[in-house]
Amino acid sequence: MKKICPKCGIVDKSHRCSKISNQKKRDDGFYSKYSWIKLRARILKEQPYCMRCLSKYGQIVDDKLEGHHLLARSEYPEFELEEDNIVMLCKQCNLELGDSSILDFELNNKDKEEFYYNNKKK
Repeated sequence: MKKICPKCGIVDKSHRCSKISNQKKRDDGFYSKYSWIKLRARILKEQPYCMRCLSKYGQIVDDKLEGHHLLARSEYPEFELEEDNIVMLCKQCNLELGDSSILDFELNNKDKEEFYYNNKKK
């Protein structure tokens, strides 16, 4: 299946974007902190599948799940451990959305929707 690169817009099924590959992710140790590990485990129990794949494609994907911040940590560090700011996504969906606070799927969760729209900068 062809995918659209979120950084350069190229449509291809095997495209590896140099803009993404060359980005240096900051390693501040956040994802190895006990508070994140505990929160991620709790959310994973409630959402044992990729929310984007289910909403956008009608598929249940439960492999290689990652916690995705609806409001990016880089823009909204005050919400990095806010449960309503995190959804489970498969690795592919998390890469496609990247470090962006723009969503391309319906959340289908009232609490998360309210949190997202009430806190997102206009």
